[in-house]
Amino acid sequence: MASARKRLEQILFGLYIVAGAVGMMMEAIAQVVGR
Repeated sequence: MASARKRLEQILFGLYIVAGAVGMMMEAIAQVVGR
């Protein structure tokens, strides 16, 4: 179970990073379009 928990934490961490990157891209696009 320890390995499964570790894998789940890695997946959640990856999704967190991806969500942050997408959020920054959306914000940058919004600034360009809004201008």
